[in-house]
Amino acid sequence: MNRLLLLFAFLFSASMASAQIDFDREQECFIQRAGQDLTESTPTSVVRLGIAQGKTGGAVITWVVTASDGTDYQAVTGVSLLQVVNKAGAETCVSATTGGTDEAVSSSTLAYENAPSCATAAADTVDFYLDMVSGLTQTSLKVYYRVCTVGDVGTVQPQ
Repeated sequence: MNRLLLLFAFLFSASMASAQIDFDREQECFIQRAGQDLTESTPTSVVRLGIAQGKTGGAVITWVVTASDGTDYQAVTGVSLLQVVNKAGAETCVSATTGGTDEAVSSSTLAYENAPSCATAAADTVDFYLDMVSGLTQTSLKVYYRVCTVGDVGTVQPQ
């Protein structure tokens, strides 16, 4: 009886481990560690997501925008959720963002000029945009981000 229980426990744990590995493969993440320059008060494409025709998917984009004038520093963080659909070459995207309104600053302000958004881009792609404004005469305005895709989002390209 003990051998049967051990065999069952082994098979169950192996089955669960296999399911966990498969689950982890469903989500792919891309990290932009080097930072990407933003143009102040201008919607700037941050990342492009590929979505094949007849497919649907989504992405979670965790981002931090930083600004500096060499003396003072600012940072604001947000999480944006994107939903994308491609029906016969007509892409649709919707974004929702949490955070991004409470900044950490040593001086002045860092905020949205317009809320984060997404829009169709080249064939079978959508772009995610940030439009930030800083009260500093900054020498640096950058975004660092991580994109995790789910569903049928195919490619992730920094812009």
